[in-house]
Amino acid sequence: MYLLLEPKTLKFILKIALKKLEKLNFDSIAYTGTSGALFAIPLALRLRKNLVVVRKPKEQSHGNTIECLNSCERCLVVDDFVDTGATIKRLIDVLTKQQIKIAAILLYNPDYEYKSKTTKTFSGIKIIRC
Repeated sequence: MYLLLEPKTLKFILKIALKKLEKLNFDSIAYTGTSGALFAIPLALRLRKNLVVVRKPKEQSHGNTIECLNSCERCLVVDDFVDTGATIKRLIDVLTKQQIKIAAILLYNPDYEYKSKTTKTFSGIKIIRC
């Protein structure tokens, strides 16, 4: 995650993501926490997509669990990696309860050894790795 704080690394991973997302149909990018924000925000700016913030369960500073400025019908979920799957499952649950479809899950951390590195889907949703 901290590699993204280096501009060269961020630019490199963004380039990979942009190529992999060329044919994916989505109108928004959803994320949670700092690790999601590190990549979701620059990616959304580059693609001119809406952002959807899904708050963590015990985050009391804001009233809404989900926040977005414009309507969202089909989103890309962004996170650094999947370990137990709890974060991604929570994001999927919150978004689908709001009638938002998930286009794919983008995992951007190139240095994390995934427990399920060969898995191509999560709960039937396509996983895209950078």
